[in-house]
Formats: sequence, C-alpha cells, structure tokens
Amino acid sequence: MTKQMNPSNTGELARARALFAGIEQDVIERPRAVCGHCGGIVRAGRDLVLGEPTREERRLDLERKQSGLPALHGWQRRHEACIDGPGIVRAITGRRVSAAVANAALALANPLVPSAQPLAPLPLYAELRTSHIENLTGWTGKAWGHLTTAERRAFAETVDDEAREYRLRNEDHRCTDGACGFCGVALARKWGESPLRWSDGTPAPACGACFAVLRRRPATRDKRMLRRIGIEALSGASGAGLDEYLGDDMRLYVEVAGDDHSGTADPWTFAPEALDDVREAARMALPWSLPEPLKTEYRQKVAAARQEARARAAERLAVEKRGELAGWVG
Repeated sequence: MTKQMNPSNTGELARARALFAGIEQDVIERPRAVCGHCGGIVRAGRDLVLGEPTREERRLDLERKQSGLPALHGWQRRHEACIDGPGIVRAITGRRVSAAVANAALALANPLVPSAQPLAPLPLYAELRTSHIENLTGWTGKAWGHLTTAERRAFAETVDDEAREYRLRNEDHRCTDGACGFCGVALARKWGESPLRWSDGTPAPACGACFAVLRRRPATRDKRMLRRIGIEALSGASGAGLDEYLGDDMRLYVEVAGDDHSGTADPWTFAPEALDDVREAARMALPWSLPEPLKTEYRQKVAAARQEARARAAERLAVEKRGELAGWVG
C-alpha cells in the first residue's frame, strides 16, 4: 500500500527547497569584491555579506565592473578569516597570541568596536572607502595593505601591552622588588606594597595573600605587630594574643633573607619546622577564628587535647592518692 503525502507538507517542502536553491544561487552570483576589514580580494561566491546593495550601490559597482575593478559597495563582504582575532593580529603584526589577548587588543585599537578610550586607531578598509567613493585610493589588493607603517607599529604595541597585562592578571609572576617579605613566595598572581624592608633598606613587597591580611590591620612598622600579621597569614587564625604568645617564635622572610631576595617556590617554606610549630600553636590557641573546615577540625583537636589533659590529670591524682594511701598503711 502506497503512503499518501499530505498536500500541505508537499507544498512546504517545495517552498523550502526553492528557498535554499535561491540562497545557493545568490551565493554563486556574488561577484569578486573587496573585504571590508582588510581590503583584500574576496573571491566570487565566497565569505560573508555585510549588507544588501542599494540601487545606487549597484550602479556604482556596475561602473567599477566595466572598468575591470572588483565590486566595492553593493557586495561589500568580509573574509571569514577577518573575524578571527588571533588571525588578524598575526596578519598585521606577525605575533602569535591567544584569542583573549587578540580580541582585547582589537577592542582597544578598533574604533568600530565599543571602547571607552581607543588607544591606537586601527582603521578598517570600509572606513577609508567612505571618503573615497569613486575610487580605491590607498588600495593595494593585499590584506591590510591600507595600513601605514606607523599604524602597524602602534597596533603591535597595543598587542604587546595587552599580552603583558594578560600575563599579569592571569599568571603567577615575579615582583621587581623581590619575593614576598612575609611568606617568601617568589611568584604570585598579585602583589602589594608593605612596610617591610630588605637588609639593604629597599622595599619588600607582599604577595596577594599576605597583602589581603596586611590591609585588614592598622598600618604599623612595629616588628611584633608585623609578625602577628605574618602569623595570621600563615595560620588563618586571628585575635588577641598571637603576638604576645607566639611573636618571639615567629620570623618573617624579610628577617632571614639577608641579601638574597629570590624567595621560595611555596609560601612559608623558608623555615618549615619552626613555621609548622607556630602555625599549629596559633590554630590550637584560636580555633574559633579559623575558616571552615579548619574551624571544625581544630575545635575537635582542642576538645581531644583537653580530654587527654583531664585524663592525664586524673591519672596523676590517682597515682598520688595511691602513694599517700600506701604511705599511710605502711
């Protein structure tokens, strides 16, 4: 038995086929044109259309065709490669950068991309043609050939600046003043100023983690108070008594570094045994000030230590009583 197709479905299918055929034909009929971004040739029937032609644009393009020139107005198009940030940067500057760096640099340099303060204009070819309607002044037929040497150099500087800023924002890096004066770590994502000084009197910076603690506390140059800030950064504990009971056992990296400011791979590893003792003592002294899950862990440790201490005290008392009883009986 032959299945009958719904006439309405047949009509819809035919209309869809006609639509796709029309689109395909439009693509095939696209003439050779100039890319609106780079000014290079877009081959016939290729790449992205930027706008439908007006009657006047068609007339001007017909005149250009009669002169043997590619269409400029009515079939203004853009290479697919000219929407690829890293590809554009490489084509103009020869630099290989990530998409994040390339797109940020283009946003800064291209006046057509929203930006508060464009740093270095990177004119698209479409901008130049608005001033040269009847001809292709400055057109070479090569991708980005309309850019001057100064424009290329300015854009390369923008790319380099953005690449540098990207590394500073997203990668651990050294501070020009040396390692962290508190914990001694050599590489960090962020750096801040501190009141610490190296042995030669130059400023010692604070890594992002230590600086976060430093700026929560009143400004000071007092050694014991600075050690207290170090204990907070080391242990996560905070509260009265840190400097009073632990300050004499604490040393900051700036106090032991001498002339070598190169630092260590990990924070608080320049004197591991002493620092481990200070960290544990601070956490046991002020467990309620710790962030979770350390707070729960050290409250349990303190409770267990107290129970142990009570058990030892009870055992000593029992031994003493047994001794007294033995002496009385004897």
